[in-house]
Amino acid sequence: ERWKKKFAMKSFLVIFVSIVTTILGCTTVHIPLEDTLVVGRTMELGNGHDLLSRWELVAHDRGTVNSHPTLGANVHGFVSIDVMKNAESAVSLTDGMNEKGLTVSVQTFRGAEYQDRKVVDFLHTVTSFELAKVLLGHTASVDEVSALLPKLRVVGNKTPPQWRCHWAVQDSFGRSIVIEYIAGALTIHDNSEVGILTNDPNYSWHLANLDQYAALSPSQPDASSWSAGSHPSAVGHGLNLLGVPGGFSPASRFVRCFVLKQHLSSSSPPSTADEAVAAVTGILNNVHISKGMVPTLSSSEADASHEVTHWSAIKMPGRREFWFRSYSDMTWRRVDVGGLEFGTGRVYERVKVDDGVGVVDVHM
Repeated sequence: ERWKKKFAMKSFLVIFVSIVTTILGCTTVHIPLEDTLVVGRTMELGNGHDLLSRWELVAHDRGTVNSHPTLGANVHGFVSIDVMKNAESAVSLTDGMNEKGLTVSVQTFRGAEYQDRKVVDFLHTVTSFELAKVLLGHTASVDEVSALLPKLRVVGNKTPPQWRCHWAVQDSFGRSIVIEYIAGALTIHDNSEVGILTNDPNYSWHLANLDQYAALSPSQPDASSWSAGSHPSAVGHGLNLLGVPGGFSPASRFVRCFVLKQHLSSSSPPSTADEAVAAVTGILNNVHISKGMVPTLSSSEADASHEVTHWSAIKMPGRREFWFRSYSDMTWRRVDVGGLEFGTGRVYERVKVDDGVGVVDVHM
């Protein structure tokens, strides 16, 4: 049984590397409403293949995935955005929401160091690639996730650093956590207040880095108390954000999203779902990467691979809604996860995430 699992893992890695060459960055941000969090997420990849055509939204019924000797089949149905190996099967699940409103985002974390296979004080062993499916299929809340994780040995230290992950998890009760494995140990961070996750370094480093931006203010600056006559004076709007990093590095994106989220929440907090979606969309637009904005990691023409935002998602756990849009079509498409008939045997067709440029003609 062990050699079969090793063979399956090696086969998975060969297929995965043939499709996804470089996973570079992702961003998660959430804003609270009275009845739900509104969670935004982007997926950035650098890849020489036409990966846009491989992303599909898939509905996973109860009992159809995650068959495990001790965990068993999944007890919750869920939808997810998957990288497809071919017309029939997926290589990896990257984001999803289950019928209970639990949502999981898989994001690159090169500094991850998973748990030693030789340690035996666990009930179950799963790979880092399987963890999101396990959580979506077997847990309904952040509390259940936190209770299950200590029972899991999560392995994957033989995978290249660019494929290692940490996870953002939210539930229908408004809870939000970040899951990381550092130096072989599980760490669960409460992310309910900060509400941001990007990539390396680890989550604690990003929190400490926010302290460098404490002088930023949601108010228009006023230099009259120390100016020399009429200079300096604030000319134009938006000077309160002077000093916010504008790059696409994980550290820059973390700070920029946090500042924008906090400033709009303090000055004009959204009170409706439409307002929250507009606010989250605006923040996601600030970290959207078009081809050519970020340089390739290789000087070789053949290996050149531009990082782009392949797709974005908005999730409302309390309302069981999963929204998505693609690089080519920025129109939001919505799935009522709570309305799907899981457990009835109904089969849902997969949906292409990127299906070309979306244009709506207006007839006057």
